[in-house]
Amino acid sequence: MKRPRSLGLRTDLIFFGGDHPDDGRIEDRADHLVLSTPRNPTFYWGNFLLFEAPPAVGDGERWESLFREAFTDQSQATHRAYAWDGTSGERGAANEELAGFEVFDLSVLTCSDPVDPGVSGIEVRALEGDEDWRLALELQIEGRDPCHAPATYNPFKTNQMAAYRRLAERGRGAWYGAFIEGRMVADLGIFTDGQGLGRYQAVETQRDFRRRGVARTLVHRAGRAALERADVETLVIVADADGGPRRVYEAVGFREVERQVAANRWEGMPGA
Repeated sequence: MKRPRSLGLRTDLIFFGGDHPDDGRIEDRADHLVLSTPRNPTFYWGNFLLFEAPPAVGDGERWESLFREAFTDQSQATHRAYAWDGTSGERGAANEELAGFEVFDLSVLTCSDPVDPGVSGIEVRALEGDEDWRLALELQIEGRDPCHAPATYNPFKTNQMAAYRRLAERGRGAWYGAFIEGRMVADLGIFTDGQGLGRYQAVETQRDFRRRGVARTLVHRAGRAALERADVETLVIVADADGGPRRVYEAVGFREVERQVAANRWEGMPGA
């Protein structure tokens, strides 16, 4: 498969095919890629198929067969996740071929000069050791969507944060925390492709500190820190097209440059 046109998908690939292949592998299968995270088999968007084009009529069964072929481990068989290249929200026959899936739009936003929201009393810094990473993991788990069961979500998030830490320790980016009076109240990561792009990951704010400018401040200051690297010129965030977080990012200068569409399904999914 050729290199994705989508900026969002190109920065997704930052987390696959690195120095630790068990954290993220890429297999080229001609018209699609198999993206997998052997250390984290229940990570939906760590174990998915990436296609060159949106689904056409008849692709539903074919894609199902390809997924089963790619992911034979039973721990990976409880979900299906597909993405396809595109920059304008192309859906193809997704609504017909992927019945029972959540088919959703994603906004790809970029910025090269984030705006200071002017909120005081917040310290933002890169994580420094075991205790910082423990607090970040707790904060990420606390932000779990209620539709995901703790029994599966917590191990997934634990493995994911460990992979982010390994990536940061190899110099590929950093994880940042926002602190108020010494307490971590928000966190996120930014990682680089080494070719000018810095991709945000997992922006999370503790519930009691939302709508207080904490996330805006963290996105701004962490972005500024990332832009000080020689290999980052443009910051990239991918967010739900109609979600509240997108407005947070736009408030500090991010603007939509692409629309992506993806689809997934999992056991226990609402409405399934």
